[in-house]
Amino acid sequence: MGGIKHMMYDFVNTILIYDQLLQLGDLDMMMDYIEEAAGTSLCALDGTNCDDKSLAYLEKMKVKSTGEIESQLARLRGMENNSMKKELKDWLKKRIKLLVLLSANHDEL
Repeated sequence: MGGIKHMMYDFVNTILIYDQLLQLGDLDMMMDYIEEAAGTSLCALDGTNCDDKSLAYLEKMKVKSTGEIESQLARLRGMENNSMKKELKDWLKKRIKLLVLLSANHDEL
Protein backbone atom coordinates (compact mmCIF):
# COMPACT_ATOMS: atom_id res chain seq x y z
CA MET A 1 0.00 0.00 0.00
CA GLY A 2 1.12 3.50 -0.71
CA GLY A 3 -0.44 6.86 -0.25
CA ILE A 4 -0.26 10.39 0.96
CA LYS A 5 -1.23 11.58 4.39
CA HIS A 6 -4.62 10.08 5.37
CA MET A 7 -5.27 8.77 1.85
CA MET A 8 -4.10 5.17 1.53
CA TYR A 9 -4.51 3.31 -1.73
CA ASP A 10 -3.76 -0.15 -3.07
CA PHE A 11 -1.53 -0.46 -6.10
CA VAL A 12 -3.54 -2.08 -8.89
CA ASN A 13 -0.58 -2.16 -11.30
CA THR A 14 3.08 -1.18 -11.36
CA ILE A 15 2.45 2.35 -12.65
CA LEU A 16 2.32 5.05 -9.98
CA ILE A 17 -0.89 7.06 -9.96
CA TYR A 18 1.14 10.22 -10.51
CA ASP A 19 2.56 8.73 -13.70
CA GLN A 20 -0.83 7.52 -14.88
CA LEU A 21 -2.40 10.91 -14.46
CA LEU A 22 0.32 13.38 -15.37
CA GLN A 23 2.75 11.56 -17.62
CA LEU A 24 0.57 8.97 -19.35
CA GLY A 25 -2.57 11.08 -19.32
CA ASP A 26 -4.67 7.95 -18.73
CA LEU A 27 -7.65 9.60 -17.05
CA ASP A 28 -9.91 6.61 -17.70
CA MET A 29 -7.60 4.38 -15.66
CA MET A 30 -7.49 6.99 -12.90
CA MET A 31 -11.29 7.39 -12.81
CA ASP A 32 -11.79 3.62 -12.83
CA TYR A 33 -9.47 3.30 -9.86
CA ILE A 34 -11.08 6.14 -7.91
CA GLU A 35 -14.56 4.79 -8.48
CA GLU A 36 -13.55 1.23 -7.57
CA ALA A 37 -11.57 2.26 -4.48
CA ALA A 38 -14.41 4.47 -3.27
CA GLY A 39 -17.06 1.89 -4.13
CA THR A 40 -18.91 4.47 -6.13
CA SER A 41 -19.75 5.55 -9.64
CA LEU A 42 -20.45 8.87 -11.28
CA CYS A 43 -23.86 7.39 -12.06
CA ALA A 44 -25.64 7.29 -8.70
CA LEU A 45 -28.29 4.76 -7.68
CA ASP A 46 -30.92 7.49 -7.62
CA GLY A 47 -30.20 8.19 -11.30
CA THR A 48 -28.16 11.34 -10.72
CA ASN A 49 -25.47 11.85 -13.39
CA CYS A 50 -26.57 8.75 -15.33
CA ASP A 51 -26.81 8.70 -19.10
CA ASP A 52 -30.05 7.29 -20.56
CA LYS A 53 -28.59 3.85 -21.24
CA SER A 54 -27.16 3.51 -17.72
CA LEU A 55 -30.37 4.77 -16.15
CA ALA A 56 -32.45 2.22 -18.08
CA TYR A 57 -30.07 -0.57 -17.01
CA LEU A 58 -30.13 0.62 -13.41
CA GLU A 59 -33.93 0.65 -13.31
CA LYS A 60 -34.04 -2.82 -14.87
CA MET A 61 -31.60 -4.25 -12.32
CA LYS A 62 -33.04 -2.53 -9.22
CA VAL A 63 -35.98 -4.93 -9.17
CA LYS A 64 -33.74 -8.01 -9.32
CA SER A 65 -32.89 -10.08 -6.25
CA THR A 66 -29.45 -9.92 -4.67
CA GLY A 67 -28.73 -13.37 -6.10
CA GLU A 68 -29.67 -12.26 -9.61
CA ILE A 69 -27.50 -9.17 -9.30
CA GLU A 70 -24.54 -11.22 -8.06
CA SER A 71 -25.04 -13.73 -10.88
CA GLN A 72 -25.09 -10.98 -13.50
CA LEU A 73 -22.03 -9.36 -11.92
CA ALA A 74 -20.11 -12.65 -12.08
CA ARG A 75 -21.13 -13.10 -15.72
CA LEU A 76 -19.97 -9.61 -16.69
CA ARG A 77 -16.71 -9.90 -14.74
CA GLY A 78 -16.04 -13.09 -16.65
CA MET A 79 -16.15 -11.03 -19.84
CA GLU A 80 -13.68 -8.33 -18.72
CA ASN A 81 -10.68 -9.86 -20.46
CA ASN A 82 -12.53 -10.61 -23.68
CA SER A 83 -11.55 -8.71 -26.79
CA MET A 84 -14.21 -6.16 -27.78
CA LYS A 85 -14.67 -2.72 -29.25
CA LYS A 86 -13.98 0.21 -26.93
CA GLU A 87 -17.68 1.18 -26.81
CA LEU A 88 -18.64 -2.32 -25.67
CA LYS A 89 -15.81 -2.44 -23.13
CA ASP A 90 -16.92 0.92 -21.73
CA TRP A 91 -20.52 -0.29 -21.45
CA LEU A 92 -19.33 -3.48 -19.74
CA LYS A 93 -17.38 -1.41 -17.19
CA LYS A 94 -20.38 0.84 -16.53
CA ARG A 95 -22.65 -2.13 -15.92
CA ILE A 96 -20.13 -3.73 -13.56
CA LYS A 97 -19.84 -0.50 -11.57
CA LEU A 98 -23.61 -0.19 -11.33
CA LEU A 99 -24.01 -3.80 -10.23
CA VAL A 100 -21.33 -3.41 -7.56
CA LEU A 101 -23.20 -0.38 -6.22
CA LEU A 102 -26.53 -2.18 -6.39
CA SER A 103 -25.13 -5.22 -4.64
CA ALA A 104 -23.65 -3.15 -1.82
CA ASN A 105 -26.82 -1.10 -1.36
CA HIS A 106 -29.58 -3.53 -2.35
CA ASP A 107 -31.17 -3.66 1.12
CA GLU A 108 -31.44 0.14 1.24
CA LEU A 109 -33.35 0.50 -2.05
